[in-house]
Amino acid sequence: MKWTWILIAFVLAMPGLYGAAGNGCGDGDDDDDDDGGVVHKGFETGDFSQGWYRELAEDYSGQVVTDVVRCGQYAARFEMREGDENWRWTGFRAEVSELLDFIAPLMSEQWYGFSTYIPADWIDLDNRAVISQWHATPDLGEGEVWRSPPLALRYRNGELSVTSRSSEEKVQEQNAAPEFVRFTYPNFPKGVWHDWVFHVRWDYRDDGDGFIEAWLDGEKVIDYVGPVGYNDNAGLWFKWGIYRDDVAATQYLYHDEYRRGGASFADVDPAQCDD
Repeated sequence: MKWTWILIAFVLAMPGLYGAAGNGCGDGDDDDDDDGGVVHKGFETGDFSQGWYRELAEDYSGQVVTDVVRCGQYAARFEMREGDENWRWTGFRAEVSELLDFIAPLMSEQWYGFSTYIPADWIDLDNRAVISQWHATPDLGEGEVWRSPPLALRYRNGELSVTSRSSEEKVQEQNAAPEFVRFTYPNFPKGVWHDWVFHVRWDYRDDGDGFIEAWLDGEKVIDYVGPVGYNDNAGLWFKWGIYRDDVAATQYLYHDEYRRGGASFADVDPAQCDD
């Protein structure tokens, strides 16, 4: 665990190494609204200063905008163009994460809510695009490798899917945990906002208490009981944007109204701003 955190601390302390847009935390203090244990990050500061760690290759890779929003005055816009490789060892991505701000402990139960808008002119390709994910923290000092996310929203060729992975193996020397599709939505509607709520217990044990519940636009679409996550020393953090293979196409989308914490669906439901 020691070397895992040394590496993460080194990466986070040197934002200037990683692209024209500058990676690292947004300027300014964390302006989260903490109401009854619920943290709300709706980009209403007009920037990424609400505890978001940036992984952006160019200035256009991640922007806070006013033209397409779920609630309030601002939302985040993420864009990928051909050749936009952010970190040399992590591929093609335009994302922000909660890595510095919050890591969910293993064996903990968490609520998350957020909204996503895939524009009508998004170019559908037979190419992966991870648009939201919960990432695990590998035990690098013990020889473990970075692995695919234990929980992710993926968009490919017009289809939205939710996938999960798990492993009880203490040190994974290969990224080999099988991926399971928990939900699919062919011909996923574009040009409108979609609200997600996830209720997760991060428990990697086959005989443990893990589960995933998920709602899309108020309708329950996942009710899975079983392992989710990896047998790591540290926990998991949320990140969103676009992570894809390099292709000769420009793709962009919007995210807004991220919440975590609380004790119920209503606490994190993005639709509460419609009341």
